[in-house]
Amino acid sequence: ISTTGIAQWHPFFVAWANYAYTHIDNETMVVEANGNKHLNMLPLNSTFYLDHFETFNAKYQSNPQLFQEQKDTNDSSEGFSGTVIVAAPNKEVAETVTSF
Repeated sequence: ISTTGIAQWHPFFVAWANYAYTHIDNETMVVEANGNKHLNMLPLNSTFYLDHFETFNAKYQSNPQLFQEQKDTNDSSEGFSGTVIVAAPNKEVAETVTSF
């Protein structure tokens, strides 16, 4: 993945990871102003993955700043590091995907 691709997608994936971490196997309870409680979302698992992703994506697209990464001063890591593997039916499709 290109440096431009990392700069573009890294904030999104960090935000999604943080969202997912807080919702895995936890039901999301909403407390209304009048004190009534109800379930807003079921736990993030293989059954409800897309429901959570669609909810997260809509919120992220409307206001990405809400999900900006908080820099931990005790974190000694140096930014993004990893391997991305693109699987595609042919080279042209793979090159198109990796150009993002």
